[in-house]
Amino acid sequence: MDSPGFRFWQTFLNWQRRIDVVLAPYDLTQPSFSLLAISAWLSDESHKATQQRAVRQKIIVEMSRLSKMQVSQLLQRLSNSGLVTVEPYELDRRERLIELTEKGWSILRKTIVLVEATDREFLSNVRID
Repeated sequence: MDSPGFRFWQTFLNWQRRIDVVLAPYDLTQPSFSLLAISAWLSDESHKATQQRAVRQKIIVEMSRLSKMQVSQLLQRLSNSGLVTVEPYELDRRERLIELTEKGWSILRKTIVLVEATDREFLSNVRID
């Protein structure tokens, strides 16, 4: 029980549960919210550079550091909820293009404030030795 790794893992799980509670009214979890936020950030960056909002799923996988399968499942859930669209990428049929819907942008604007407040509250007391 004194292992720093174990204590860190327990702290992470407690943080994730708190985020999940805050996001529950929006039918999001911490991982699905994170993918929504990552997709939005990448979309803004892409739009600045190319005037396109769609983001390749591969880039989302790389940035999130989640497995391809987990990202695929979470994006499918976000798509089923109407928060993102998932379309084939014409240059590589194995690849998908992800884009937030208006509903996705709206939900993200509402939830990001809640998540950041929860982060500040919870993480201000976290100390890992």
